[in-house]
Amino acid sequence: MGRPIKEKKRYIGENGLWYYFCIRCEEYKDERYMYTNKHKAFGVDIYCSTCKKEERYERYRKPTMNEQYGTSYVAQTGKHLRIYPTPFDDEDLNEYLTNMGYDTTQPIYLQFKKRIEDKYGVILEMDDIPYQEKEDNGL
Repeated sequence: MGRPIKEKKRYIGENGLWYYFCIRCEEYKDERYMYTNKHKAFGVDIYCSTCKKEERYERYRKPTMNEQYGTSYVAQTGKHLRIYPTPFDDEDLNEYLTNMGYDTTQPIYLQFKKRIEDKYGVILEMDDIPYQEKEDNGL
């Protein structure tokens, strides 16, 4: 029985330099190429500098939508991340405006002006904006 044999974490090379084992790339590297950490034994971390940078990048970066959901969120669910329907067609637009509390049989422009006046007490002066009423859907 006994304890399992561990691989050496460091050794002195023929040139007299210390070589340390990087657990990520599984290679012995010169002390110059190891990541320094004064809280670890011998002042050297368990990763080489290159592997430590990769490990930090993987740990702290946020996944993109494609990585998080596997494929594009829009392609997977058919839903856009916006709250309004795209592209606008008359049915979606009427449903959207109805959900917001507008009466689609009346001009939306005048209802919007009235809402702003009631909510904020401000009368909108939009005389310079041309107003055109559409016959088919009240917009």
